[in-house]
Amino acid sequence: MNNRDKLKWFTGILHSQRVLAEVTEMIRTSNILHNSVLNINTNDVEEYSDLNFGNTLSLLTGIFSFATNKNRPLPAKPLEESSEIIIPNEFGTAPLKVKEVLGNAKAEWTLRHFLGSGSLLAKSCQAALKLANHPEEFQKLGYLFGRNMALGWQAYFDLECFEEGCKKPFDLISAPILFHLQHDPDFYAEILKGSEDVRNCDYDRIRELVQSGPGLEMTRQLKQNFVKNCFDILDEFRATDAKRALVNILKVL
Repeated sequence: MNNRDKLKWFTGILHSQRVLAEVTEMIRTSNILHNSVLNINTNDVEEYSDLNFGNTLSLLTGIFSFATNKNRPLPAKPLEESSEIIIPNEFGTAPLKVKEVLGNAKAEWTLRHFLGSGSLLAKSCQAALKLANHPEEFQKLGYLFGRNMALGWQAYFDLECFEEGCKKPFDLISAPILFHLQHDPDFYAEILKGSEDVRNCDYDRIRELVQSGPGLEMTRQLKQNFVKNCFDILDEFRATDAKRALVNILKVL
């Protein structure tokens, strides 16, 4: 028995699955670095030299365009009437359709974050089961689990930024903001101040407005829906240490 087989015997994890996890983590880390590019006034270069060094690292990991678009996307103008739009589950390589998605709070948020990072975890979970020679039916369940897990965590992180007393920076495409826009379309005027430069936005005012509206509760419900979906999917798998670990992770949400 070679060393790789011994590793599988003791841990239940294939070498190929470990490699997959490492590659996935590398891609995810690069994505985080991309998103961490900060908007720094050129007049403050000396004072913020350390931050500029961090920006340099971020840019070296990827695309230069992150330095030219302020790296902070704005939500689309909310639709006058929002209908229920289901973002389909995709198991192949066909592109997701975006027609009628922009301006619809739930659909826009789901598609943005699924394409941004959720698809990575979905495909990685699917691939991990494929590497272990599980049937296609279970591979699809793995994909669905990763998709729901990623979106559930994103909703969790979005909520954190709007907790009482929290001063963390937040994205203007976070779920609480999109849901607030759906509730109060006039709020979009405040968001549009960032169309030229996101520093034009009054983030403290935006936070206060969102905290006083229904966006937070709607985001909590969104998160719980994704968590419930994860538990339902795990019910299809037999009891193992890996399953118990995933259940414990979900309980944090």
